[in-house]
Amino acid sequence: MFNMLMKKRLFYLVFIVVILFMGNVNGQTVQQVENQKKIEWIRLNKVGYFTFVDKHTLQRGKFYVKGRKYVRDGEWELHVNDQLRTVVKYDMGSVVWVKHPNGKTITQQMMEIHRLKQRIAFLEKEIKNS
Repeated sequence: MFNMLMKKRLFYLVFIVVILFMGNVNGQTVQQVENQKKIEWIRLNKVGYFTFVDKHTLQRGKFYVKGRKYVRDGEWELHVNDQLRTVVKYDMGSVVWVKHPNGKTITQQMMEIHRLKQRIAFLEKEIKNS
């Protein structure tokens, strides 16, 4: 279940990144409706707001424009079947924390420690195999 949820989140993240880089919108709303999916984003000068809605999913958040890049900032929410699933806090593109529906909050430091533990386990396995 966890793996499937992560794959779904990755799909939506890639989908959002593709949409954000598709064009440049200044001071207007763009809406695309296709097969029960709606994508809306508003860009006002250097700040923009993004909303993605399909049959069961709602994702929204704010971004800043840095040159030709769109950088997530503030809190991004993911709702599935009208229930808040995940809130991610960004600070100019860097993840500050991730809050899960069970109330657990994972900080950037906790994520880095987890990555390092995985790396250490991989390296230990490589040493044993050599």
